[in-house]
Amino acid sequence: VVSVDRGGNILFINPVAEALLGAGLAELGGQPLAPLLMRFTADAGQLEALIQRCIASGRQFQLAGPLAWAGAGGARHMLTVTLAPIDSDEGGAVLAFHDVTESVASTQRLRHEATHDPLTGLPNRSLLLDRLQRAIARSTRAGSMVAVLFIDLDRFKPVNDTHGHHVGDLLLQAVARRMQDCVRESDSVGRIGGDEFFILLPVIEHTADALTVAEKVRDALSRPFTLEDTQAIGISSSIGITLYPDHGDDARLLYRYADQAMYRAKAQGRNQVQVFDTAWASASA
Repeated sequence: VVSVDRGGNILFINPVAEALLGAGLAELGGQPLAPLLMRFTADAGQLEALIQRCIASGRQFQLAGPLAWAGAGGARHMLTVTLAPIDSDEGGAVLAFHDVTESVASTQRLRHEATHDPLTGLPNRSLLLDRLQRAIARSTRAGSMVAVLFIDLDRFKPVNDTHGHHVGDLLLQAVARRMQDCVRESDSVGRIGGDEFFILLPVIEHTADALTVAEKVRDALSRPFTLEDTQAIGISSSIGITLYPDHGDDARLLYRYADQAMYRAKAQGRNQVQVFDTAWASASA
């Protein structure tokens, strides 16, 4: 708790606030609070404006969203802030800070777990489809293209059967790292489940750009993997590609077509890249 007079100068600091500020009332009493806040939070300007509104209006306010606070000891905190006017002739305001660091961290962990694969840490299907739909909307305005790559690992099951699921999990993690090395920072690599992966290229200019990335991925995954004490493990991949706007403007449809193209690649002998052909959809209709 911190209280300030009508001019924004510190009147009172409780022990918890002393710990956050690194000093007590003897050192800080009578000093303006605003410059002090700037040492600890990037939101100092917003908080100072709210303090002035509280004093001027005589109304209670709450800062929208948690305040990021770098404490005097270097620890980072997330704080909610409530401001109430001092009901006296002198006026002023009382600021109550509540530490919600653990609550915010817990919420962030739950949100991450809901949208990411626990084994590889990659985005899951739900998050990728959301990113795909957003990419389609942006590309519609910009007149660019979007590419979806659906990747299925060839000969993955024998790895689990021969070396065990622990090695299989290590292989999936290594596959994820190699895929990420093949794409730009703006692209997204995700895991659908099992040995199926998904790459979103949100901005490309030509079909050839998607083919270049797909071939880079195919080549990277065809090189042997050495995991723990096992012998070098060899796998390959079958990759299907769909494009916006060539193959549709719906995220789930493009995802399904990329899956179909991947199965075509697998049927043609595996270790292949196949671009979706709209004639397949017509033939199966």
